[in-house]
Amino acid sequence: MELFYSWHRDLTVLVAVSDHFYPSVTCPVDGSLHCLAGEPLPKPLALPLAPLVSPLVLDDPLHWRPPPLFQVIVFTMEHLQLLVFLLKWGSVSNPLFLPLIPPQSQGFTAIVLTYDRVESLFRVITEVSKVPSLSKLLVVWNNQNKNPPEDSLWPKIRVPLKVVRTAENKLSNRFFPYDEIETEAVLAIDDDIIMLTSDELQFGYEVWREFPDRLVGYPGRLHLWDHEMNKWKYESEWTNEVSMVLTGAAFYHKYFNYLYTYKMPGDIKNWVDAHMNCEDIAMNFLVANVTGKAVIKVTPRKKFKCPECTAIDGLSLDQTHMVERSECINKFASVFGTMPLKVVEHRADPVLYKDDFPEKLKSFPNIGSL
Repeated sequence: MELFYSWHRDLTVLVAVSDHFYPSVTCPVDGSLHCLAGEPLPKPLALPLAPLVSPLVLDDPLHWRPPPLFQVIVFTMEHLQLLVFLLKWGSVSNPLFLPLIPPQSQGFTAIVLTYDRVESLFRVITEVSKVPSLSKLLVVWNNQNKNPPEDSLWPKIRVPLKVVRTAENKLSNRFFPYDEIETEAVLAIDDDIIMLTSDELQFGYEVWREFPDRLVGYPGRLHLWDHEMNKWKYESEWTNEVSMVLTGAAFYHKYFNYLYTYKMPGDIKNWVDAHMNCEDIAMNFLVANVTGKAVIKVTPRKKFKCPECTAIDGLSLDQTHMVERSECINKFASVFGTMPLKVVEHRADPVLYKDDFPEKLKSFPNIGSL
């Protein structure tokens, strides 16, 4: 059974089930689907489905014409939950249908996943708070055995700072669609990524505004086909290509938090949480599979963590960690039934990055070389 609907700001819906169309139905703004799932539908209009090849609006029951306001989108019945999500979040749209450049004024929400590195966490918060477009900072406290610092000890910043305590220590907590996220743009950043400057972060946000359906990030990685082993391999060395950006420092649309939490294929999410690894690779797979597009690496920097932050308890230092990264790629490709990651040979830098131009006149003068 298929559901066709169209809406504008008044949330008016044109419904078609199977090969019949129904007059417009207005859904309540509270985000429920009572108008679709709970109420009996009005008498259908027997009309062909062929015109739905392009967006259409019902002007006369017997004729179709291009719409000035409405767009007809095709969903299966299993996507009703997604419709609830979109209605609940009000103005939030699928990033595939966003304006080319979302408004700068809304800014972004920074989400910092942390466990026990309070000193470096505070350094990250202090630096991120300098970014002009930061709207809110959300700290996801992933340590159930230790309380977060007292309120008086946290850095004093100009934007709201909210600490969310999680019930379990899971990497996927980074991508939960928290109600506190009110902006379309999200910056996911680790608590030890202290070398990114406010200029680099602001530039990354500006690039995301131009490509709101992409993962826009800083640490680049690559997947390769190992011909000897006949399987995929994860590559973390510097190369001429990238196919992933790590979500330890990356911008994306908050819509993907919903997809990661509720629509991730197979057992990928559970596997990530059980192995404490590869949540970033899983998000790269998800976004690439939905959009069919490559990631965008921004700025030339390749080193992001301070030496003192690489403590022995760091996940990435575990000898099995890197081996599992390759296993992740092969497992995820099997679950998705394809390899959605796209390889590219370019990155985004500010226009005047290397130009012989007065630094004070550049929009982003403090862009790191490594």
